[in-house]
Amino acid sequence: IILIAIISSCKEEEDPQYGDKVVVESYILPGNAVQVKLDKLIAFNNDTISDTLDFNKLDVYFADDNNSTLLKNYGSGIYADSNFLIEESVNYHLSFDYQGRNIYAETSIPVKPSNCKQSVTSISVPSFSGGSMPSSMPTFPDPVKISWTSTPGLYYLVIAENIEENPTSINDFTGDRPSRIFRNEPQQTNTYELESMQFNYLGKHRIVIFSLNPEYAVLYQDGGSSSQNLTGINTNVENGLGIFTGVNSDTLFLTVEKQ
Repeated sequence: IILIAIISSCKEEEDPQYGDKVVVESYILPGNAVQVKLDKLIAFNNDTISDTLDFNKLDVYFADDNNSTLLKNYGSGIYADSNFLIEESVNYHLSFDYQGRNIYAETSIPVKPSNCKQSVTSISVPSFSGGSMPSSMPTFPDPVKISWTSTPGLYYLVIAENIEENPTSINDFTGDRPSRIFRNEPQQTNTYELESMQFNYLGKHRIVIFSLNPEYAVLYQDGGSSSQNLTGINTNVENGLGIFTGVNSDTLFLTVEKQ
């Protein structure tokens, strides 16, 4: 998502190596069918726009080390195969031809985080009303400690998401509703702490611990890219741009209550 946002913001590009390039976006998970989204980076040359790629007429191949399939196009640059299910610890390959170049990427499915634990299954948080002062100093619960067994070389991302159908906000707010979700940045670690002030809503939350390959983690790094300098864009797609990566995860649950 970060990479696509950087590319979409481009106004002018003078380096021809980035002109009319394919952008790949695919995150594959064990037990799910493969899906690939293709987009493009258009080179602007004065008032002329190079736009020669028809995303819905490409032969996009997806394979593991033993089997290969031609993905079906579903329009809007989306290719998929509902019968090709992803498996853990397997290597996968993506390839297709565009303008005489072979677009190629490979990845593997990382090991699922194991021994995932949490220090508590529920917390009680204080609430505040706009314009009023509490009669006494509020008491905040200790951070929720999340831990797991890590694998050398992998990165880990923790996401907390409220999953209530109509969640009740912890504090009064005006304007747009606060986000239901928050996360950390990918790190090579085996612990993470969820602070009570990070939660915006009461009720049940899903805590997802993702194991990630390095090609995903580098998307969070500042490459110094701008609309005039795309040389810092991180990608693992040969002759193209974007990200093709495998992810894996385990899930815990936490209930947030009002004091």
